[in-house]
Amino acid sequence: MLDVASLKKFDFLKNFSLVAGENGLYRNISNVVILDYEGIDGDFSDFHEGDFIITNLLFAQIAPAKIYSAFEALISIGVCAFAVKTIFFNHLPCDVIELANKHEVPVFLFNDIYIEDVILGITDHIRSATNYSYYETLISAFLDSAPPSAHIDEFLSALIPAKELKLHSLSVSCIYLIPPHEIDE
Repeated sequence: MLDVASLKKFDFLKNFSLVAGENGLYRNISNVVILDYEGIDGDFSDFHEGDFIITNLLFAQIAPAKIYSAFEALISIGVCAFAVKTIFFNHLPCDVIELANKHEVPVFLFNDIYIEDVILGITDHIRSATNYSYYETLISAFLDSAPPSAHIDEFLSALIPAKELKLHSLSVSCIYLIPPHEIDE
């Protein structure tokens, strides 16, 4: 699973500046989401534990006090980190920094990179890691029991879906997975 500290392996992190919550870098990222209009009305029901929040704080441009209440509500849900694009705010209020430090939730400021690039980079990695875990589970199930040959053939076609390459259970002596890239151990 990807944790906040693992983001250092991505090129975009050189544009990030950690301003709070250094002790929370171990938090796991389950999803990447955008905080936008929800901060206006305070409805954070679409956010979940493990969410990596990206925002430009547009909702607080007129009322900066909304930053604290939004962060407080999201921290209580269990989000893993915040990344604030410095379009409207170059720094965060001291009480927000204190809140993040108290609850050990990392807060980054960034610029010179598109929000979409951050979202796609993290999301692609989460999906590939989830997919890799799926195949590990398949292999474990395969090794832990003696399935009939029909199940073995089904397993092989799930791992190697190419129609032109038909494998039969009798032709396989070894199966192993190699990660497609080495971003996260």
